[in-house]
Amino acid sequence: MKHNIYIITIIHLNFEIMKKKLMMVAVLLGALSLGACVDNDESASVEAVRNAKAEQLKGLAALANAQAEATKITAEAEAALKNAQAEYQKEMTEEAKQKFAARYCRSKIASCPRSAGIIGSCRQTIERTL
Repeated sequence: MKHNIYIITIIHLNFEIMKKKLMMVAVLLGALSLGACVDNDESASVEAVRNAKAEQLKGLAALANAQAEATKITAEAEAALKNAQAEYQKEMTEEAKQKFAARYCRSKIASCPRSAGIIGSCRQTIERTL
């Protein structure tokens, strides 16, 4: 009788092992069959949305580049304007100095017609301003 218990136990263990193997095979087949049913193709609408988003990002990058270029051009224009204004002021200052010198010389000539040295230098100054 003891011998029968051993045989039953061995059969029972073999049955449990077979049951586990059968379960593993079933799970493996189930996993493989589920993976085969997945459709990897995108629908046209999903692809259109993805393409639209890509175009939007390209447009935003182009906008940022254009704004940077506009800022650069504006800064260069402002610098050129300031340089031109400074040059204009310099020219106006030189012109004002020459006009003042000419008026000064005219007043000296008018007040003292006999001083030849002043008259000569004043005439040169007046001629340069005209």
